[in-house]
Amino acid sequence: MRDKINENELIKIGIIIKPHGLKGELKVQPLTGDIKRFELLESVNLAGSDYVIERIKYQNKYVILKFRGIDNIEIAEKFRNVYLEIPLCQSYKLQEGEYFYYQLEGLKVYTTDNEYLGEISEILELPANDVYVVQCENHRELLIPAIADVVKKIDINNGVMIIELLEGLI
Repeated sequence: MRDKINENELIKIGIIIKPHGLKGELKVQPLTGDIKRFELLESVNLAGSDYVIERIKYQNKYVILKFRGIDNIEIAEKFRNVYLEIPLCQSYKLQEGEYFYYQLEGLKVYTTDNEYLGEISEILELPANDVYVVQCENHRELLIPAIADVVKKIDINNGVMIIELLEGLI
């Protein structure tokens, strides 16, 4: 059974890819389904400290952010590969049957025949649908499409996902 989530626990909403330009802007890969989500934030946590957002721009699927106190490329470079985090209480409220990635990662995956397959280690966002990467005990990875024909039950409280193995999945 999974531990109860603390509303002040930090969740990841993006990762800094690299500096953008010479004046301290940062190129961010969003880890949220709504790229405009950043417009609702005043600040985010970077490497254990809160930083106020001064400016937001968009570049294709990336967000370009300028933070107060990060004013040149030398300072910006120190934040490469750092996650942007916010408290859980500031996250979007989800509808029934919707989940944040952090809730799914680590779930134990079983078939409808109660065969244990492994744990979800990563979620890939693909054009057609998300794909769950299941790390098996034999160090093999399974790619499970996040579609209703395959995913039969998600039980966050007990840390379990039940899937129907369709032909060709294994």
